[in-house]
Amino acid sequence: MMNTLGLDDDLDTVEVVINLETSFTIRFADAEVGAWRTVGDIYSTLRSRVSNSGKRAGRCATAMTFHRLRRALSDLSIDTRLRPDTLVKGITTLTTKALFKQISASSGLRLPRPRVALWGTLGAWSILASFVGLATTAVFAPHWWLVPMLAAALGIMLHQLDPGEVPPDCQTLGDLSRKVAGLNFGKLSNEGAELHDKDLWNALVEVLSEDTFLPKLEIRPETLLLQKQLRSA
Repeated sequence: MMNTLGLDDDLDTVEVVINLETSFTIRFADAEVGAWRTVGDIYSTLRSRVSNSGKRAGRCATAMTFHRLRRALSDLSIDTRLRPDTLVKGITTLTTKALFKQISASSGLRLPRPRVALWGTLGAWSILASFVGLATTAVFAPHWWLVPMLAAALGIMLHQLDPGEVPPDCQTLGDLSRKVAGLNFGKLSNEGAELHDKDLWNALVEVLSEDTFLPKLEIRPETLLLQKQLRSA
């Protein structure tokens, strides 16, 4: 059965392209992006653009990332012995959002987006309800316009207060290191990380997993990019 990343429109594609360019420190031409239909197409473009792919032996990107994350965490005066199997959740009293922000600033590495927690979910629903409420009150009860505006304000406040949660694929420090290594492939390769084809593919999957609900193990070269491609296949 054919599968897809489930990207719905051009805006989703633009966000993916920006993430790819950031992670691989590459600027793609419009013609290159326009020719992409599958994940394999993106990989082929990357493989042709990343210098010495599969030829240069260097340091392990994940190991490099782990040591940088461990140094960043050590700056927070964490007493726990930090190993690859150390759980990220509970490692500090900081919220996940605050922790990831500090680690990123200290290590100079891009971290994954924290998963939205309950407060953030409630905030999103509140903002959505405010849009519906504004449209409804504009037609049926204009004098009630303040109610949806308050709902919008509440939603924004809840979103700001959302502490975030550790992403499901980043439960341990080792998991987080693999994720972060993929999100910083270009930067790490410039610093001497390995450039084997397998590492390039794994990095691509990690970057794409930020913008799709498709499990990483199901992202394959033949995976389609857009949901509409699956419907028309």
